Parts: sequence; structure tokens; C-alpha cells
Amino acid sequence: MRDTAIFKRDLMNRFHLFLLITISQVAIERSALSAQQFPDSVISIDSLTVTVLRGADGINQTPYAISIRGKEDLQLGNTGLSLEEALQGIPGVQVQNRYNYAVGERISIRGFGARAGFGVRGLKVIVDGIPATMADGQSTLDHVDIGSLGKAEVLRGPASALYGNGSGGVLSLHTAEPPNVPFQQTVKGIIGSNGLTRLESNTSGTHQKTSYMLNLSRLNYDGFRTNPQSPSDPYGTAGRLNMNSNITREVANGVLRITGNILDLDAQNPGSLNRSDLDAGVVSARSYNVTQNTYKHARQGQFGLNWSGDLSNMG
Repeated sequence: MRDTAIFKRDLMNRFHLFLLITISQVAIERSALSAQQFPDSVISIDSLTVTVLRGADGINQTPYAISIRGKEDLQLGNTGLSLEEALQGIPGVQVQNRYNYAVGERISIRGFGARAGFGVRGLKVIVDGIPATMADGQSTLDHVDIGSLGKAEVLRGPASALYGNGSGGVLSLHTAEPPNVPFQQTVKGIIGSNGLTRLESNTSGTHQKTSYMLNLSRLNYDGFRTNPQSPSDPYGTAGRLNMNSNITREVANGVLRITGNILDLDAQNPGSLNRSDLDAGVVSARSYNVTQNTYKHARQGQFGLNWSGDLSNMG
């Protein structure tokens, strides 16, 4: 028994010695590894400035639920036909495209605005610093020139009360900044099925402290719905002309922006389909809508003046 106890004690001593040597070796290797010089692997990325909080802050300095989409995300690979393309993938934001230019899209943020029959309700929408939400809480986004958007900011949660106690969320849209060249001209064109054509021309540039942008777009669409009284004729056609312009200049330690846009929209409303007609593959418009000649006719002109700067440096 005594020999067995001595053997066990000797075995434990050997195990402890082996464990101590192993730990020491690992510590030495880690010290040598940390002493080695590795190439700098830090990658610098562009900073994101949040303005939806009525001030300019870095996105990593705000304690609120804010998402930002840049110019590439908004325009790259998109047709510019609907806000659904621009806002898809933003957490908490759902855009239901009705493919009906007479009633527009339904936008909801965390469920707010999901019950709107037409237009956008329950949300605060701002376009280039100018509110697009009317006094009754409805927002009309027909005048938004989707093809010239440069940034979209979405504020979710209780912080949206900064824009009123009825705001379930805030959507702030910004036109793309002009390039840092004296003159730049781009032309885009899209052709699709059901008589879809969209042409866009953008003229922009920067000269000294002044930058400018003029964007013109024309959309024509026959739609996929047909006239029940004449199945060979479409019913649901749309024609939209957008003009969006702005001039920006550094004035009084700040930035002065003058914006103007014009909208000319005509769109027929083919109405909705019930479940049985949808399952049967019916694409004709509702007979009642055709009889009543339901449509949307909108003419809108808007002018805005905005200055932003640091008031503490005015003196």
C-alpha cells in the first residue's frame, strides 16, 4: 500500500511538472508572437453623417435606431420606377408596391402606416429638408425624383416624436450631391414590357463655392390590366414628368440650398381584384372603375429655401 501511495505521488508530481513546462512554453510563444511586427490591416471607411435628428452627428454617436442608404444602394441596378427599390432591405421598413401610380405605394415603419388605404400615413416624410407630410398626416411622394436620390435616412422608434406625437417613424430623403467638376451630363433610358419607357437626363456640376443640379425624367406605362369593355386595350396607363433642381452655395459660415421641383402626373386607377379573380388569373380592371373613369391627375410645383450652419460662429 505504501509503494502504491509513493507511485501515485510521483505520478502526480510528474504531471504537474509537465503541465508547468507546457504553460511556460505557450506563454513564451505568445510573447514572441506579440513582439513580431505585422503590416497595418486597418481599413479606413467613409464616415456617415446623420441629419434626421435635426443636427449633424456620426451614426456611431446616436443612441437611436437609424438606418442610412447611400447613393450606390439607391441607384445602382435600380430602374428608378418606385421607392420599393430604394428602400428595400432597411430594417423595420416595408414598402408595398401596388403597381398602380394612381394610389402610390404603402410605406410602413415598424407597422405604422400599414393600414393606409392610399398614400402614406402615420409617418413623417422629409424631402431635401422640406416636409412632404401634410397637416392631416398624409404624405404624397409623387414629386420625389427617385432617379436623383443620393441618401435615405430612416428613424425608427420613440425618437420619431421629435417630429410630432403622431409620427411612427421618419423617412428623410436627400437629392444626390453634384460632382466636384464644372459640368457633367448623364442620360439614362429604360424600356420594358407593358409599354414601359423611362428617360432621364441629369445635368450637374460645381464651380468654386456654388454647385447645381437639374434632373428631368419622363415615365410612360400602359400597365398589365386590361379594359373589360375592350380586352385589347390597356386600362391602368400612367404618364409622369418630374423636374428636380437645386443650387447650393456656401453663405455666412453655412450652406444655402435652393430647391425646386415640378410634377405632372396622369394615371388611371384600374381598382383591386378579389381573391377569386386573382386565383383565376383575371387581369382586367374593375368594371365600376372603368365606368366611372377613375384616375389621378396631379400638377404640383414646389420651391424651397434652406440654410444650415453653425450659429455659434456667426459672430
